[in-house]
Amino acid sequence: MTLTNKIELGKGIVSMALSSNQTLLTIDDGGNYREYSLSEHKLLNSLKTNLENSIWNRRVSFSANGEFIVYGVPDNSEINVYSTISKELKYKISQGYHQGDVVSSVTDNFNKYFVSTSQDGRAFLWNIQTGSNIFSFPKREKPINIARFDPTSEIVALGGDDGIIQLYSISTMKLVQTIKNENPIRAILFLSNKYLISLDKENKVILWRTADGKNIKVIIEHNATITKMTISADERFLFLSTIKGTVILYNLTDHKIVNFNYININNAISNIVTIQETGDLIVSDIKGIISFYSLSEDQKVLNKYIKAKKYQEAYRLILQNDLLKFTKEAEVLELVWKKALQTSKDMLENDGGDLLKIDLLLEPFKVVPEKKRL
Repeated sequence: MTLTNKIELGKGIVSMALSSNQTLLTIDDGGNYREYSLSEHKLLNSLKTNLENSIWNRRVSFSANGEFIVYGVPDNSEINVYSTISKELKYKISQGYHQGDVVSSVTDNFNKYFVSTSQDGRAFLWNIQTGSNIFSFPKREKPINIARFDPTSEIVALGGDDGIIQLYSISTMKLVQTIKNENPIRAILFLSNKYLISLDKENKVILWRTADGKNIKVIIEHNATITKMTISADERFLFLSTIKGTVILYNLTDHKIVNFNYININNAISNIVTIQETGDLIVSDIKGIISFYSLSEDQKVLNKYIKAKKYQEAYRLILQNDLLKFTKEAEVLELVWKKALQTSKDMLENDGGDLLKIDLLLEPFKVVPEKKRL
């Protein structure tokens, strides 16, 4: 992917997300909130919360529209919710609920709810507008590390130190499925409404079927710490960021690693998000650098090469960006290749053909090892 821009904040990025208004929301480890436009990467809004936080915590989340910041106070059972519009603390949730430190918070996709989890095995569902408690999930014996809403926000998943992922229906508040993993759960990612992907403390990424809780596939068991996960808009590709500063690209259709070093930066990656409309990626690191990578720009360049019949340059670009292999532009390029190959075969069958013409016809495609061998 082509690196198109960088924003350097000077402090590590704790949490990063895209709002439903198509803006980029960030919180750094000094408690500074910033909102950027996706088109020009200009600063649109900012807020100082005075709540410093460690890079790897999961306590901070944003409402879908970016109106609220849900902030689990570090080393505390208190939750602070800030308004990014009034730039003030909207309300606090403290006594009578979490008895241990808040471990994570997560918001739904429709600006209605958020869930908080804590070290004491408790989790709560809250009204994000008012802070009123809607439901108290049954207490578990070990800490609940993470919560996640499915795309419809009809199901919420709770993953804990006990390796168990519980799925609850928001409409009935009843437990609808239990998934059992052998290691503590660190992250959960829903794949449509039929599957979910878990990341555990042994850096094992597993695909589960939500209907029966069956382990479908161990996607990867990595030797480096996997920090975050995200998927492409068509749910065909999974991106896994690591503490070594790499992004692993995995094909969810044929269940194969496409590239272990799809993106490689100098610092540990703290967040990675996908822009659904374009397939572009935004990566943040522990040094406070936000990097913007563009698949759509690469597609534009690839299309220009094809139209200009610069096939060698087109294939070189594809070799630099594995995702381009799966685009419509690549399909067009393959049709050009097949036509050139067939023309060469026809020329050879006609009295041996003109070898010089055949060589010139196939020359642009020799940059691809498989095609060169053929």
